[in-house]
Amino acid sequence: MTTYAIGSVNGDYRALMQRLTTIGFDPLEDRLWFAGNLVNHGPESLQVLRYVKSLGKAAVVVLGKQELHLLSVALGWAIRQ
Repeated sequence: MTTYAIGSVNGDYRALMQRLTTIGFDPLEDRLWFAGNLVNHGPESLQVLRYVKSLGKAAVVVLGKQELHLLSVALGWAIRQ
């Protein structure tokens, strides 16, 4: 089992998939640690979130400022930028 760390995906699903293909990530054998900022800047934030959720226990996520802002907006605690 190999553990990989990835930071600042920023909603770029295609780039994430390219990286995972390059490293030969196998969700049945390996684990991904996401070091925040999965969403926001790229056009495919929802696809990134759905993919990470689909990984189940193969993914560990540390919330970054983009995720914290998204949660704040969803809860009505902050305004959308």
